[in-house]
Amino acid sequence: MLELPFKNLTHFENEFKNALKELQSTESTLETQAENRNSVNSVFISGSTFERIKSGSKSKSFAYFQQKQVEKIIYKRFFNLKQPFEQNSDLIYYGQFHNEKAHGFGKLVSKKSSILFEGHFIFGQIHGNGRLILSKGDVFEGRWFFNKILYGTYYNELLKPIIAIKELFIEFPQIRSQKNYYGNLINNKREGFGRYQWNDGTYYIGEFVDNKMCGFGKMIYQDGRKYLGYWKNSEMDGYGEFEWPNGQGYIGQYSQDKKHGLGMIILDGRVAIGEFENGRSFSKSKDYDF
Repeated sequence: MLELPFKNLTHFENEFKNALKELQSTESTLETQAENRNSVNSVFISGSTFERIKSGSKSKSFAYFQQKQVEKIIYKRFFNLKQPFEQNSDLIYYGQFHNEKAHGFGKLVSKKSSILFEGHFIFGQIHGNGRLILSKGDVFEGRWFFNKILYGTYYNELLKPIIAIKELFIEFPQIRSQKNYYGNLINNKREGFGRYQWNDGTYYIGEFVDNKMCGFGKMIYQDGRKYLGYWKNSEMDGYGEFEWPNGQGYIGQYSQDKKHGLGMIILDGRVAIGEFENGRSFSKSKDYDF
């Protein structure tokens, strides 16, 4: 059985549309954003906000979402299914896979409702650029981060842009600040969403709990290293992406600031998928040469 992110695209369409309605129902402020996150967290990354697009914007003419649009080498050459994989009576997957998981470029199609997702997958989850074409012809195109939407644009059935989802956006009228910090404060503690910068220029933008980095966020280090993903007690914890200035990258799971779980290392045009424990690899697939 191939591991896929959904069993029912109609259910996901309903979740997506309900989340869009909730996002639009309240003015985006730091206070109301926390309430909205409870209902839309299953679809959008925490910290993403929306902006209504002015009605004069031009319609978009979509090109076929081709595999050549791949943004990184990691998606280019994994095994291709010799025939479409039928997950159930409704859902069909066309595309690439690795170790019985959708991995690489692929498409998910609903036979009953004509909903289509096409884009990039990692470890059986949607991760990277993708396009969701809904049952009435409206479209969302953007970037996913392990099954949740990070940013993108929603178009109506006439392909006119309606809503822009922004990544880690903190320009709110209720913003507060203290030394090195710009964001939400409760009882003079960093709580909610904000940006903290260290004296050496390293900065973090994302979620805080009780003065600690906790939730989803991005860290840009002074030496050029970058991390995007989940945090707990100010440590990388959960799914994340780490990038080094020399082009090396890691995408996968962390625990207490160390690679831990399933992950993928990219370096010099090669990629290796393996399992990690306390920062060390204890199983590794063959390298793929691109």
